[in-house]
Amino acid sequence: MALPIARTRSEADSYIMFNPCACGHHEFWPERIDDIPLGPHGATEWHGQCPQCQHSRLFVFGKPAEDESARRGRLSRFGGPEPSQLIDAGCWLTVALDHAYSAGRLPRIPGSRPFRRVIHERWLWAADAVAEAMKFIPPDADEVPEEAFLSGLALRTRVTGPRTAFRRRSLARRLERYRKGRAVGDEHYWLRRLDKAPEVPELPGLVWMRLVPAIIERCYQFTQNGDPSLVLDREALAEAQALMGPNTHVDGMVHQICGMLYWARHTCLAAAGEPAADDLSSALRCFRPLLDQSRRAPAEAPLPFQIPGPLRQVLECDDG
Repeated sequence: MALPIARTRSEADSYIMFNPCACGHHEFWPERIDDIPLGPHGATEWHGQCPQCQHSRLFVFGKPAEDESARRGRLSRFGGPEPSQLIDAGCWLTVALDHAYSAGRLPRIPGSRPFRRVIHERWLWAADAVAEAMKFIPPDADEVPEEAFLSGLALRTRVTGPRTAFRRRSLARRLERYRKGRAVGDEHYWLRRLDKAPEVPELPGLVWMRLVPAIIERCYQFTQNGDPSLVLDREALAEAQALMGPNTHVDGMVHQICGMLYWARHTCLAAAGEPAADDLSSALRCFRPLLDQSRRAPAEAPLPFQIPGPLRQVLECDDG
């Protein structure tokens, strides 16, 4: 199953924090969380609204092989020994920096014994986030590889931090200090540089890299052999919803491939004489911004988007 797995509730909450609504608002509280029978272990759908613009939002996560309570003794606050499928190494370190900087500004908690200091929980959250970044280091390597930085934020974190920040030894030192409730000393400077947003390629993130090729392969196989199960199964719909549902800033590629998937679902259901209004409306929502972009593009440099003829006619009629 291509649908990324959320190993813990805290990991899912962190992913949501990195994916604000298109209006720019970061906060999201699910109104309900539904379990759906999908894949080998099931999945969850988080339904809610943006508190600022009231736009509906939907996050879809796969479930791990064991539930969180069964794995708690072997879990950090974010997950088990495997790397995250939702958040890349650079973003995990920004989580660690935020927690560590906040913890450093809190008053010290007096210990129960003389000369003993109680460690604030924020330091432990910071330590676990560092541990998540370290999981991306291959066993035979000494640092996080370049291909593990799959988002614009991750790249900015990498270029604004110390040159050796993502080496195993540096991360292990940072992990040890945070577990002891001590700062490394570079947190404030690093976060200030990160806020200045240096120019880096805007990569779309770990989930995009995982789901977009999976949906493209589905649509390609459907056009090759015409098997409707490739686009009609629940997993295909969940993959598209995981990309479009959060209502985060979505690029033209996602609009194109999700629109083609919804259109393929509509044509298959319509051919079988079944209602397909939801898939048709979803396809129109995907292709609407592409049509608007193509109209604004100069004639000598047309955009590489393809809108199915019937959908283009419907959209142009709506404009008329």
